[in-house]
Amino acid sequence: MPKPVENFLRSCDLTGKKIYPIVTHGGGGFGESVDALKSSTRADVAEPLDIYSSDVPASRQIILEWLKSFRR
Repeated sequence: MPKPVENFLRSCDLTGKKIYPIVTHGGGGFGESVDALKSSTRADVAEPLDIYSSDVPASRQIILEWLKSFRR
């Protein structure tokens, strides 16, 4: 996770909040990003969605369907 993102998350009180991570990558998958996210905040972290970098332009529907899966 980029240091600016990590520093931002550490500076916010996200207790009781939920984070829905979308991880874009060039082939490495999540790597350690999700673990870093969990250790940088007290928020509940949902199972992330991973999108390969070349799929980003066409991923709108995938993201919308993923977000709909979290509706109560």
